[in-house]
Amino acid sequence: MASCLPSAMRTLPPRSLWGRAIRLIYFAGFDGVGVVSLAIHLVELGFVVRGAGAGLAESVRVRLVRGGVVLGDAEAKLGEVIYVGEGGGGAGSGWGAPAEATVSPVALLEEVIRCQQGAERCGAGGAAVLAGEWLAAWQGEEKRTEALGWRGASHCAELVGAANWDERRERLQSVVTGGTLVKREEALASKTTMRVGGAARLYAEPATEADLQNLRREAGALGLEVWVLGRGSNLIVPDEGVEGLVLSLAHEVWSAFAVSSGGQIWVGAGLRLKNLCGLATKAGLVGFEFLEGIPGSVGGALRMNAGAMGGWMFDVVTSVKMLSREGEIQVMARGAMQVDYRHCRELEGAIALGAWLRASSQAEVAAISRQIDVYRKKRHEAQPREPSAGCIFKNPAGDSAGRLIDECGLKGERVGDAEVSKVHANFLVNQGRASGADMIALVRRVRARVRQLKGVVLEPEVLLYGKRWEDVL
Repeated sequence: MASCLPSAMRTLPPRSLWGRAIRLIYFAGFDGVGVVSLAIHLVELGFVVRGAGAGLAESVRVRLVRGGVVLGDAEAKLGEVIYVGEGGGGAGSGWGAPAEATVSPVALLEEVIRCQQGAERCGAGGAAVLAGEWLAAWQGEEKRTEALGWRGASHCAELVGAANWDERRERLQSVVTGGTLVKREEALASKTTMRVGGAARLYAEPATEADLQNLRREAGALGLEVWVLGRGSNLIVPDEGVEGLVLSLAHEVWSAFAVSSGGQIWVGAGLRLKNLCGLATKAGLVGFEFLEGIPGSVGGALRMNAGAMGGWMFDVVTSVKMLSREGEIQVMARGAMQVDYRHCRELEGAIALGAWLRASSQAEVAAISRQIDVYRKKRHEAQPREPSAGCIFKNPAGDSAGRLIDECGLKGERVGDAEVSKVHANFLVNQGRASGADMIALVRRVRARVRQLKGVVLEPEVLLYGKRWEDVL
């Protein structure tokens, strides 16, 4: 069997970064044969590799043993993570980094490149090209977000290890007040309405506007992607979580509601739409009733131009206060913004801090409440009660995504505990223990079936949080 491992690696010290080396090479395109080839060299180094047997066309499982001690296990499908080594841990997230690293990750990458020069392929993936792109991104070219295709340059940074993420957390913590905590590996599933997905590598709930500004600026300096989290609706979190900084506007400072003497209403981006509707009703302000049943916050509603019952968020907006990618605060009038169906161009990269709204009229509280009750009854009759992210697909022009999915016989279709709702076909629901992978697989299945039977390509309305749909569809 031809070797795909650099000869120089055969003499590396026992406590070098073997865990990272295996992970690197696997990502660089090894197929099952390549993994076995690598395993042979690990045996030559004194490791015992177990379980690299059948089924290598789809997955591989290995166990490293040295001196009778199990050092690590790993199982991965092709193209996913495999991470084993002398200081490795168990399968899944949270692998421990090998101890006493004496060879840098960059040196290992350079060895892979040298190994592959002059060779046509190694395993399934043209490792020389991928390793070269990987190394370039790792050495600071954060803007090359396509360097690894489906992973992107932000994922390269993760391979520097947990210590690097800890350093970034410390950098971010140093620019905020004591009221804002920057956390590592914060679970996100419980913060979403779908209840699926992994953790954020970095997570913070800014306690002040200045803290949010400073976090945004420092994240930019560190080359980190920033993702904003409101109520957690209208999104699906992948099981591997989010490779970057998640900023949640959960602190009470972002939930303001204030009526000015001129009749305008200031609402913070973190204010729940249900609460906005309730507060407006108590003030006798008409025009916000349609928001009552939307499970989101003001910030998310602005970004997606949320709508229901014939009303749209930007119908009631006069201006928006936002934070740019560069960390600058600006106010933009509604008339200057490009807004359409489920989209606001100006908020693609900026973060909404809040908005000024205007009521259509005033009325008695009882009259407004009656209209809300009508909308609530309609919603309860037409939408599922199980955990969901809201409507999954955008409606095609002049048509209904729910109708198309229903006519394809997909109500009740399941992948694991992810199910197409039997109540409304454009909702995917979590029947208990669904994973992010289940939800993504079901989105793909529904989309493929509708395209096959109806000739219509449905576009997701929900966000694939931390990733892009085009990379998985």
